[in-house]
Amino acid sequence: ALLRAEGIRLPQATAAFVYVRVAELPAMGAVLLLALPAIGAALARSSRGVAIALTLGLVALVAAWIGRRRLRDQIAVLREKSADVRIGRAAFGAAVFYASLAQIETIVRQIAIAAAFGLPLTVSQSATVTALSIAGGLVPTIGSVGAIEGSLVAGLMMCGATADTALAITLVERAISYGLSTALGAASLAALGGRAILRVADRNRDAVTAG
Repeated sequence: ALLRAEGIRLPQATAAFVYVRVAELPAMGAVLLLALPAIGAALARSSRGVAIALTLGLVALVAAWIGRRRLRDQIAVLREKSADVRIGRAAFGAAVFYASLAQIETIVRQIAIAAAFGLPLTVSQSATVTALSIAGGLVPTIGSVGAIEGSLVAGLMMCGATADTALAITLVERAISYGLSTALGAASLAALGGRAILRVADRNRDAVTAG
């Protein structure tokens, strides 16, 4: 809505949103790689966990092999359809860079908050907690509220925190990442053109009222 209010057409506005999400994928992949040692250590404590992990990995490899041609065809079609909204490598590289900085900030923030509560987290452990919160964000709740918090608590307890400590760390973490960041984001939107949306809404409302 903000982009449309600034006069950007719907295809370009949609492409901008897609590029934002795609730019986050390399950083998410790096977080997952960092989390593998901690996840492997947790799974190694249970023979059932090892069996489940190996089974899921094998299923994923088989599925990727079977669907490789279809995926390649879909990528080719997508590239053809997105020719009019494609951006340069430099711009996309900058987007990936800033998305990576955001993930690094998340990992460092969690380590600092956990340390304040007496829980030492390694980079791998913090990456594991981050990976679980990303997975929790896929749960279809309003703003992912509840799902992410539950994932954070579970991840912290997996890293050795008690339930009380994990809950306290999660509350502070979400107060910063959700509360403070949302407030700063709202202020940024207002400064960068959010008022234009309000003006468009006012004009539409006046038109409906007049009609």
